[in-house]
Amino acid sequence: MKTTSADVGRATRGPADLTQRELQVLRLLVEGLSNTEISRLLHISPRTAQNHVAAIIEKLHVDNRTQAAFRAVAIGLVKIG
Repeated sequence: MKTTSADVGRATRGPADLTQRELQVLRLLVEGLSNTEISRLLHISPRTAQNHVAAIIEKLHVDNRTQAAFRAVAIGLVKIG
């Protein structure tokens, strides 16, 4: 059986069906970083960071990045402190 890119993507998904990259972005979002700051740290474009944040918001069923940060901490996706 041949492994496809879709199979690889499924294998690297975390809680709430977030990809490993989305989890990285989420951790930085919880720290209060902007899309520009996230993009610099992860060596991606600001637009890519924005796309990851939008995907996170959709997958966590929230309306904005602040709610995403609160939800992530509340359900244990990200630990603070």
